[in-house]
Amino acid sequence: MNSNEQLKMAMDEIIGIEPLVREEDKTKFLTRVHKKQKTYLFPKLLTALLFIGLAGWLLFLALNSGGLQQASPTDKNIKTIETVLNQMFTGPSKEFSEAMDAWENAVPEKGEGINSGIITSTPEPLTQYTDKYFKPYFTEEGLTDYINTGGLMFLMQADAKGYELKVNDLKIEKLEMEGNYYDFTVTVSYKKTGSDQQNTAKVTGQINVNDEGKIQVFSMFGDGGLLQKMTEGR
Repeated sequence: MNSNEQLKMAMDEIIGIEPLVREEDKTKFLTRVHKKQKTYLFPKLLTALLFIGLAGWLLFLALNSGGLQQASPTDKNIKTIETVLNQMFTGPSKEFSEAMDAWENAVPEKGEGINSGIITSTPEPLTQYTDKYFKPYFTEEGLTDYINTGGLMFLMQADAKGYELKVNDLKIEKLEMEGNYYDFTVTVSYKKTGSDQQNTAKVTGQINVNDEGKIQVFSMFGDGGLLQKMTEGR
């Protein structure tokens, strides 16, 4: 018997041949560990869920607070429409009156006298006026239709009858439909030049703006009797 075998026999006599950690002890230990894992599993899972929920809520608040702080960009089409309507119902200015004088005194391109010919082109001063104040906001076809359907008629009548026009209130509403369609209502005040008596009329209509921000259709629904009242001097 060698020295190693002798040492083993001596140790067996002291601590016993049975292993220090029996199988039943291992089973008890593993059972306890398993129970502890079950005991702490729910709190850990709950903590994780609460953390995820809190992170999601903070992200939601951050995104929404940012949305509230950064207001939606102003609709550029509304600005365009406001500009056109204000120029349409404010005046007439001295510049417009001079353009109208040039138009009234224009000689027809064909024939002699107003009744024997047709003015086939707008006199230059009136063209310059419309190009300056309206052309930037219309498509080419849209501007032609606007002028041909009486877009300048309110300023023309005010100039001819001695009235002053001014925009008192302006409301523009984008319609919930395909395309850029807007309804408008303009409250226009009008009075005789030099008079303190002032009256108002409501003008309504609809405007369609293309994707480039140009007015392509300008439709009038009603003028509240504005043209007739100026014609009749009341």
